[in-house]
Formats: sequence, structure tokens, C-alpha cells
Amino acid sequence: MSIRIIKTEIFKNLKGSVIKIISKKNNHTKKVKEVYISRVSKNYKDWRMHKKMNCLLLVLKGKIEFQWNENNKIKKKIINSNLKNLILIKARTNFRFKGLNRDNFMINFSDQFYDNKEIIRNSINIK
Repeated sequence: MSIRIIKTEIFKNLKGSVIKIISKKNNHTKKVKEVYISRVSKNYKDWRMHKKMNCLLLVLKGKIEFQWNENNKIKKKIINSNLKNLILIKARTNFRFKGLNRDNFMINFSDQFYDNKEIIRNSINIK
């Protein structure tokens, strides 16, 4: 599977909650090299595929629709800012996303340093 939804650990307390994102138990965060926050507009970003990079994403504010190509079918998942789900996008996965609210932010924990040459931007004509 090219996309995986991972539940976060939420520790509730009367004074506030703690959400664990990075843990030594989580294999996907052991190799994090960069962390950055993106503002996501209501327009789809181009289809993209990272050759090497795995992206672990968490929606911080708003609601974001992710689409990806799996077995020549477009799949989609909407993730909101309830902080309960991380979305893991594995390398060599064609995907795109758009914001559904006015303000949408997500954080990306990537296992590679950003390199524009590592990204393949393309179009997909699958229904």
C-alpha cells in the first residue's frame, strides 16, 4: 500500500492533551531529516511523486483532501485537524492534495533533505 493512515497517541489530561507524533517505537520517524509546515490552498497541487522521500504528514489546522494513484485508480482520504491521524506517503507514490477550509496547514516529517530534482511532477488521467 502506497498510503497508510497511522493513529497518533493522545494522552488526555484535565489541563490539556498531549499528542505523541515522534516515538522511538515508530519506524517512520526514526530517519526524519527535515520538518516543515506548509499552508495548503483550496486548489490542488500538481500531481507529484518523490523518487526517494517518504512523507509523514499531520494536518495542524483545517481539512485537507489527499488523492493518490493505487492500481490505476484514484483513491482519496480527507484528514482534518483533530490530530488523530498521520498520513504516510511512501516514495514512488503519485499523489496530490488540496485544502478544504479557508486556512489549512500541515507539517511534513520527511526522511530526505528537500531536492527539487527528486520530485517528478506529472499529470494523471485516471478516473
